[in-house]
Amino acid sequence: MGRYAKIMFKMTKGHRGLYLFGFFLTFLGVVFSLTSIYVNKILIDVLNGDAPAGKIAIFITNNIMGGQDFLRQNIWIFALSIIGITTGMALIQTSKNIVQASVNTSIMKEMQLKLFYHIERLPYPKLKTMKNGDLIQTCTRDEEVLRNFVIGQINMIVYTFCIVVLSFLILLTVNVTIAVTSIIILPVLSIYSFFLIKEVRKRYRKTDDSESRMTSKIEENLSAVRVVKAYNNEKYEIEDFEKYLADYETKFIRWRKTSSFYFASSDILVFGQIVLSLLTGIYLGTQGKMNIGDLYLAVTFTSMIVWPVRQVAQILSNLAQAIVSMDRMDLILNEPLEDITTGTNPQYSRRLCL
Repeated sequence: MGRYAKIMFKMTKGHRGLYLFGFFLTFLGVVFSLTSIYVNKILIDVLNGDAPAGKIAIFITNNIMGGQDFLRQNIWIFALSIIGITTGMALIQTSKNIVQASVNTSIMKEMQLKLFYHIERLPYPKLKTMKNGDLIQTCTRDEEVLRNFVIGQINMIVYTFCIVVLSFLILLTVNVTIAVTSIIILPVLSIYSFFLIKEVRKRYRKTDDSESRMTSKIEENLSAVRVVKAYNNEKYEIEDFEKYLADYETKFIRWRKTSSFYFASSDILVFGQIVLSLLTGIYLGTQGKMNIGDLYLAVTFTSMIVWPVRQVAQILSNLAQAIVSMDRMDLILNEPLEDITTGTNPQYSRRLCL
């Protein structure tokens, strides 16, 4: 796994400043999002006349917003706060999209140039052993899968980590019981996801291989179109291609069924976690240990925690796809290059390898 991490890290060479800045913007987005929800919680407390619970609520209400009496007489402050926070979130999201698009485009250009350069420099005997469909698949689909994982999915992991940690810490200041309840099902969800995603990963690899064979068949027919026409072999080639297409259809449907089953079944655990937090909050409320604002905060934060955690399983599936794509790219990039000066004695080009 360490080798794959190094490969992904090297992909960001020359763009690491912007790449890491994207993580910072993700963290800021989480902070603004949680702040917006907390402001809503304070608004509920003010409207209900409930005393702020927890050190964070007390500090914000009394030290930053002027106290409950002042806020009750100046509700417009909440409107301005929500507008300001929402505007900040929009600016952060826009900036993050621009940064990710910039890094994504730059990495795409460099990776495809490396792959094309390396293919052009491979010895002819080696090129003869490689299927053109596999080469095309690697330079397009595999490169895109790996790049999207490095740019988008790793950022999602950072987002999930930040949202879970910060939400849990804030809930601890409200009520320890509700904080623990908000994550109690997460281990079950993680274990369930781990085992089911292994099957998803296996079926995806079979689907990817089938697609590669189908692409090779198309390329071979286009290359030999004169021969096909000369021997009036169109009907045979169409029927033969239909077999490749049927194989791809079967494997794709099996992959998507398994993936869909995971998301549908994991929804039960996700909603179970939310309902458990809601019922716990209601019980604590009847005991006088939580008010309506705290209950709103607990249920909202629980929802914000469990949905990204479930998404991590999809990221693990995408990681499996990225690893498959890296292995395919290595089959090209780790091949010795032809010496263009003499035309013989292929040499290893460390500079061009990932």
